[in-house]
Amino acid sequence: MKLYFLSLCIMLAVSFAAKAQSKLIFKDKFMYTDVQVFNETKKHSIPSLIDTGCSLCVIDSIFAIDSCGIKEDELQTIPVNQTKDKISSAFIDSMFFCGKTYHKVYCLVADLTGLYQKYAPNLSLGLISLDQELGNWYGKNI
Repeated sequence: MKLYFLSLCIMLAVSFAAKAQSKLIFKDKFMYTDVQVFNETKKHSIPSLIDTGCSLCVIDSIFAIDSCGIKEDELQTIPVNQTKDKISSAFIDSMFFCGKTYHKVYCLVADLTGLYQKYAPNLSLGLISLDQELGNWYGKNI
């Protein structure tokens, strides 16, 4: 009886853990996952590139302005390297994937479609910016 109960508890724990995982999609040797992006009253479900080498999320400028409703005059410009090159940035209200909602996600805004054409994702997930504490630190200290 104890063995049956223990087995049932383990199966329950495994089923809860499996529910929070997102489906991975491999396309053109890149790894994507489905993400829901919420900004103001707009919601979009999009496949997003997983970029473990990028610290921050990067959102396509056309998608950010036209679909998410980010206003061009609200974009912040930040330096990205020692040559004083600058790139736009903005906060997305929230993103949902892998069973978790991330609030106030700091994103760089770039012309991904112009650079990468057919390979360009609307959103690239940078893993550090999804950590709420580190993402908020980046947003305040850059």
